Amino acid sequence: VVLSLFFGTVQAQNHQGFEPKTKTQHIMFAVSAVEHDSDFVAAIAYINEALAMDSACAFCFSFRANIYLLQKEYSLALSDFGKAFLFDAEDLSNLLGRAKCYYFLKNYEKSLEDLNQAVATSLFDADVYLWRSKVKKVLGDNIGSESDLKTYNRLNGQ
Repeated sequence: VVLSLFFGTVQAQNHQGFEPKTKTQHIMFAVSAVEHDSDFVAAIAYINEALAMDSACAFCFSFRANIYLLQKEYSLALSDFGKAFLFDAEDLSNLLGRAKCYYFLKNYEKSLEDLNQAVATSLFDADVYLWRSKVKKVLGDNIGSESDLKTYNRLNGQ
């Protein structure tokens, strides 16, 4: 509820000509642009401004990478997920994002490396097992693919 009110206020301010001045404001405007308007161009512009203020902002790189992934700009997303992971190696969603990019770029071996690293670090993220199952299937490891799919289903309560 608080976030909804905040984003509503941010969006209202945005329409009244309020311009963000801080990194946090730029990030909030980017989030609002995606959530309320599905305006990826504006979101990337705001994130770029935030990155100009803090070139080591892992969240900014990850956020922009996810937009690029949605736009099927896999090489751009791959670069940003790599930077996000470099600045925050504990956020395994960046490894998963990077693995997806490698998958879509047909670099299955690199995708599998990232997914194996994610599994070794966090055994309870079902999506990692789903993606690793897909990669193993493409690589011809049907037994490994089926095993990961079973783990995915078990972690999702199926």
